[in-house]
Amino acid sequence: MLPGETLACYAGPDGTMDVGTCQAGLKTCDDDGQSFGPCVGEVVPTPESCVTVDVDDDCDGAIDCVGEIEWGRLFSSPAPTTASPPTSTARGTSSSAAW
Repeated sequence: MLPGETLACYAGPDGTMDVGTCQAGLKTCDDDGQSFGPCVGEVVPTPESCVTVDVDDDCDGAIDCVGEIEWGRLFSSPAPTTASPPTSTARGTSSSAAW
């Protein structure tokens, strides 16, 4: 090892490097030439996040965010955040949700 020498590093599961967001980082040999520093820039799998619906966060080769969240993103229809209490009408009681 030579001081300043760099090596690729990746601690994620086999088969996930360069899939989705996963990528290797670099570790640099310390000034004493005896050891390497931490892996910098490495991205390992994380649970899918439907906040990033167009991204393969868990590096399995598939974008797994589907269903209501994906539908809402595509059609810009926000989901209800709170339920409104039932309201009384001349015909009875009905419920509504805040959109």
